Amino acid sequence: MPYKVSNLEKKRVTEIEIWKKGDQYLRRTHGWRWGYWLIEDRAELDDYDPEAGIDMNLLDGELLELDDGQYEEWEYPQGMSAEDQEALEQAWEEEWHEGITNLGWEEWETEVWVTGPLEITEVQGDESDA
Repeated sequence: MPYKVSNLEKKRVTEIEIWKKGDQYLRRTHGWRWGYWLIEDRAELDDYDPEAGIDMNLLDGELLELDDGQYEEWEYPQGMSAEDQEALEQAWEEEWHEGITNLGWEEWETEVWVTGPLEITEVQGDESDA
């Protein structure tokens, strides 16, 4: 039986996208107020620690929605020029992921962390979009 999972308290979802170019890493952190997932097995959350949180991408499930973004931060490789930083941000604004990859960066990893209490509800029938 599938379960719908979301954070119970707002501002508890953090999406971290990492790109790699050679031996350099670029990180974009985006805070969200709410996140919603559909998972297949509630037992995957039996050891959930609200203080430590969980990377929801490690569960057997799918992201339904991230809602109401609240902040965005970039972490650039050490020594990256202000001009290159500006070019990356402009590429993101204009073309999102494709803009970054067009500059030679490879999408490396994405984590979506949730902390705090979770709301877990059993999904009946075709309620996965609810």
